[in-house]
Amino acid sequence: MKATLHHIEEEAPNISTFYFQPEHSVIYEPGQYIELTLPHDTMDNRGDRRLFALSSSPDEPFIAITNKFASRDGSSFKRALKQLPRGTSVEISIPRGSFTLPDDPTIPLTFIAGGIGITPFRSMAQSLVSTKQQRSIQLFYMVTHEDEIMFQPLLTRAIPETTIVVSNPSPSWRGARDRLDGDFILQHATVLPSTLFYISGPESLVTALQRDLESRDIKKDRFVVDPFTGYLAA
Repeated sequence: MKATLHHIEEEAPNISTFYFQPEHSVIYEPGQYIELTLPHDTMDNRGDRRLFALSSSPDEPFIAITNKFASRDGSSFKRALKQLPRGTSVEISIPRGSFTLPDDPTIPLTFIAGGIGITPFRSMAQSLVSTKQQRSIQLFYMVTHEDEIMFQPLLTRAIPETTIVVSNPSPSWRGARDRLDGDFILQHATVLPSTLFYISGPESLVTALQRDLESRDIKKDRFVVDPFTGYLAA
């Protein structure tokens, strides 16, 4: 379907949210993703299509994606997206994907986000606030530098048990200073046999965290993952 770029908001250095108005209403679940097609000149061999987790929630007026841009170089697609004029029409797919909240609201959840992997959790957090859902959720959110933290007011409102971890903080940072691994998560999380672990972020981080937690006796069927390709781990 066609969607028109309505506006852009800068979230952090080299991170922006793009708000699109679709040509007709779209039904989707928080945490799903779309494929965006963006034909452009001087296209490299990575092509004109990318998958993006939606950072918007179904109750909001626009479909939104949040993207982190490389500080230099980067793909031709990302350069074209960064320079996309407002009012431009692009092609987006119907939202899809299974990185969504469980139907049973009583299941305890542990969310783990690395860097740009916070985007589907932002979608879920907004939906939780707008629908006034009460769920047992803990969120662990890791970034490299504190100026990369996004959506903090919404996240802490929707998920009071939010822990932000900065792996390379400035001297003024007063929060957790570490890297997320199985030890850190299990030391700070309340884990029950029914807990589901949702992990989103750069593919290498998602894989490493799942393996680490599995080595600490978290069963494989307790994971729901959303690996982002093309991003470095925080």
